[in-house]
Amino acid sequence: MVWLTVGAIVVGLVASIAALAGDDERVATYWTLAQLSFEGDAQITEVLDYDFGVESRHGIFRDIPSPSPVSEISVSSPTAPDQFTLEWTGSTLVRIGDPALTVSGRHRYTIQYPLSTLVDGTTVAWNAVGLEWEVPVTHTVAHLVAPYELTNPRCDRGAAGSTGGCTATQIKPGHLIVDTGRLEAGEGVTIYATAGPALPAMPTLPAVPSGEAEDPGSGLLLPGVVAMLATLAGGLIVSPSIRRRGRELAYAGGAADAALGDDSLGVRQVDYAELEEMATTDFAPPADLSAALGGVIHSERPHVRHRVAWLIESAIRDEVALSETDEPKPKIVLARGPKRANPAVEAVLDTMFAQRDSIELGTYDASFTAGWNELDERLDDWRASSDLWDQTAGRRVIKARVLGSIIGLLSLALVAAGAFLANRWAAGWLGMVAIAALIAGAGFSAVIRSWELRVRSPKGTALWLQIESFRRFIENSEAYHAKQAAERGYLREYTAWAVALDELDHWNRAVESAAKELGSNSTFGNDLAFAAAIPALSSSAMSAGTPPSSSGGGGGGGGGGSW
Repeated sequence: MVWLTVGAIVVGLVASIAALAGDDERVATYWTLAQLSFEGDAQITEVLDYDFGVESRHGIFRDIPSPSPVSEISVSSPTAPDQFTLEWTGSTLVRIGDPALTVSGRHRYTIQYPLSTLVDGTTVAWNAVGLEWEVPVTHTVAHLVAPYELTNPRCDRGAAGSTGGCTATQIKPGHLIVDTGRLEAGEGVTIYATAGPALPAMPTLPAVPSGEAEDPGSGLLLPGVVAMLATLAGGLIVSPSIRRRGRELAYAGGAADAALGDDSLGVRQVDYAELEEMATTDFAPPADLSAALGGVIHSERPHVRHRVAWLIESAIRDEVALSETDEPKPKIVLARGPKRANPAVEAVLDTMFAQRDSIELGTYDASFTAGWNELDERLDDWRASSDLWDQTAGRRVIKARVLGSIIGLLSLALVAAGAFLANRWAAGWLGMVAIAALIAGAGFSAVIRSWELRVRSPKGTALWLQIESFRRFIENSEAYHAKQAAERGYLREYTAWAVALDELDHWNRAVESAAKELGSNSTFGNDLAFAAAIPALSSSAMSAGTPPSSSGGGGGGGGGGSW
């Protein structure tokens, strides 16, 4: 659940970042009208819905390619500062905004000014959108209205020198309209026509957009929230099915049948909670099973503690000998024992000792580390090849991880695309965000919970029940139980199991209490001393098998950064 939550947060962040990318600075809508007179003059009206996105700006500027008296230029905005100044730079630069204030988001500016350069004889040519815009224009609507017929209309769209790319439509005599899609920065729209016969009356002018600029975008927060919640929902929908598919296989019947039965009983699936209820408390571990392998069965994967248990069992069999030093701090010395190990164990010990007679554990030892890592590989290989796990389940794990990753990543890309479109165009695209995030959550849940698909076979489940029952004995043991184990000659073996099952701390307290009752000179003194040294062995072995971290060296150097 923690990882699914983290995944949902990541998907939410991706959605918000994509929404941010969709809210770049641009002219969202460029509506413009040129009203021509018989004399060839024109009155221009521009309504710019300018979207600053998340940027903070003082306002906009408009470069008009002809000198215009200030008295003939008007600017208004219902939501942004609309005072302006004029600068002559070869054309009229209208700087709109307040130098003491900044704005962000979408705002509408209405600009009106005269032009006298649109008509040359009978040729009408109007740069409805100039080439000098530094930001893209998402949508353009241009109206050209004249008191005479406009014949042979055409339209050019794009960078300088471009032809075609748009259509000038005459909706009524003397009224052309051009409606284009996105223009990149540096692209424009030019409308051409030929002045024809005069009309009996001036065409009705189109209504000028008014009021505040409408921003149909979803904003940055909403796509992230929708994506995060939908990802969680997708994960919560798929997780139970994976959990059900990952139930353990057990022999049919009751708890005793599951722990001690065989294939003749049939097989059923059991959930982990039901499995725990089947376990009891057993005073002995499974027969003919080592503590190291029992620990792997119990936890489903090799851990460092299982390697420590393997080393303890090697010492119990006299294949290695353990001794403890006290100065300057407690350390374990590992030496070759009097008995020869079986070939598999001997190969690991040969790597650890590297033709030495003893190893002082507690500090990094390269040869010991090589054997330590080899042992980990051998335990994992045993787990992978053992009939105690359902081998078909392993393939299901790989399949779930591969398909889950592909589905999750593809859906994440769709989440980003939907969030981008939702904030740029309309909140309706949030539906795409929700559906894609739901699928992404399902895919990520399959990856995160795929480990549950690796289940034990009925034989493995039977051993797990026996091991868990013995673990409960170790967990609840007291001095009396440790003393009984010592008297029966099981103290060393039980100590190895306590390490493998991660119950060493509790078992060690029971052993210490038993030692106080029995006394160091008792018949079981050597076994008690052996058990008491195991915590030091565990920490010393891990230290010897862990390479030291490098911190660099030399004089000078240093670092730097921003400030």
